[in-house]
Amino acid sequence: MKKNFTLIELLVVIAIIAILASMLLPALNKARDQAKAANCVSNLKQLGTSLAMYTGENGDFLPPQEVSNVVGKLQPWTTLIAVEQGLSGKVFACPALSNDNYQIAKMTTKDWLSAWNDNGGNYNGPRYVHYGLNRLIGRTDSLGSRGKITRAASPSKLLLLADTYCNSRKTDGFNLVWSQFQSSGDCGQIDGRHNFRSNVAYADSHVKPKVTGVQVDRDSYSAVINPYVTEFNSAADKSPLWNINCK
Repeated sequence: MKKNFTLIELLVVIAIIAILASMLLPALNKARDQAKAANCVSNLKQLGTSLAMYTGENGDFLPPQEVSNVVGKLQPWTTLIAVEQGLSGKVFACPALSNDNYQIAKMTTKDWLSAWNDNGGNYNGPRYVHYGLNRLIGRTDSLGSRGKITRAASPSKLLLLADTYCNSRKTDGFNLVWSQFQSSGDCGQIDGRHNFRSNVAYADSHVKPKVTGVQVDRDSYSAVINPYVTEFNSAADKSPLWNINCK
């Protein structure tokens, strides 16, 4: 004779399933976050390789922070690298920053070419990529726009690229990273978006996460609570981390 479940038995089964789900969810979320962080590391390695290829073909100089396109309009370095090396937006997009306004990950090689040929200086996507180039590297001119990578006194300690967010629009990244915290403005800030770690590509081409030391979300950053008052600004690390001439 077929036996039907009673209401109490069904409720017990549902409760057991809910308990199991609650136990598995943190592990699944952790695995997902680790996968995003690993993908981010891969992106930074590819961008580091792309910059190394550029410097190898341009007298060891990094690309200018901004460069004039074919019609004389300024574009960020990202557009130049993407067009020259046929990169898609996925390389410039961290999976942990998926709700960005410009949907960088969806930019195609055609989109980058359109940006390069734009006669209105259209920054949009190319400006708000998720990784920033160390804007202090070089300082070979008044704008610090171009640096010779072979000048690096300590390449293994020198920050080349890092996870960034844009201070004026926190859902987006920025193509340059500042060496100190800014409370406002359209600039790139260190972003500890991987469990309070920021992935960093160094000038010797290795990539490694750097703990921010701040266990708060970027929305809670302030002048006294931010990555720059800990790991990215510590007495021992600050100079060789940001300055191409320091050991």
